Amino acid sequence: MQKVDFFDSKWYVEHTTDTIFFLFDKEDGDFVKLSIKEDYKLTSVNVHNPNAKNIMFLPVDHNLDIRKEDSNDLDSTCDYLLTVNGFEQIIFGEIKTGKKGWASDGMRQVKHTIDIFRANHDLNQWGKCRAYVSNWRKWNARTSTRCVEESFRSDTGGLRLYVKNEVHIEGEK
Repeated sequence: MQKVDFFDSKWYVEHTTDTIFFLFDKEDGDFVKLSIKEDYKLTSVNVHNPNAKNIMFLPVDHNLDIRKEDSNDLDSTCDYLLTVNGFEQIIFGEIKTGKKGWASDGMRQVKHTIDIFRANHDLNQWGKCRAYVSNWRKWNARTSTRCVEESFRSDTGGLRLYVKNEVHIEGEK
């Protein structure tokens, strides 16, 4: 598997302690963006950070140069990675806008990114690891995605996947 330092200073990264911020994918070939503007609330992933913890936001897809080994084409990775207070927590996420098969496709991208990450970093350094697949067109997709969540958990050695548009830094309710 390709050697990739996810934390190399050459990648675009942002830091925030905002108590709520929004991650949105413009689908124009550019990477996911972070905003604190309420304008994005209904067309994005809403990240709740009530204790104003230090969040590092790293767009992965279209930011990190991760290539397929067989063709050297860009690999299909998840949209973003968040770290909380250094090594307290790490979150991988994918934002979809499609209508059919989006949850399983997003799960595949997140799982693949975690596999690449594990090949290059020790995931056990983080206290907690979670993953998200979101679709701002499908805010209430919970009941139809249970099998995707269970498949992800068994394929990743117990990591939890949430299929929802709200990320709660303090943990899911």
